[in-house]
Amino acid sequence: MSVPLAVGLPAVAGQPARTLVQLCRSLPQRLGWAVLVFVIGTLGALAGLAAYGRGVGWGAPAPGSR
Repeated sequence: MSVPLAVGLPAVAGQPARTLVQLCRSLPQRLGWAVLVFVIGTLGALAGLAAYGRGVGWGAPAPGSR
């Protein structure tokens, strides 16, 4: 259920952009754009989890951790 929502919401949200963005001119193109956004976001989340698993820091150390 969450994957169709994650793809459908960007497809619907991209409808106003169809005159500005060439990739959003038709419904199949908007769906393709939404799938692309979903896949890139998923890859980014997986890369973040992989980095976290390897001990990559996320910014400033927590207070009192030094």
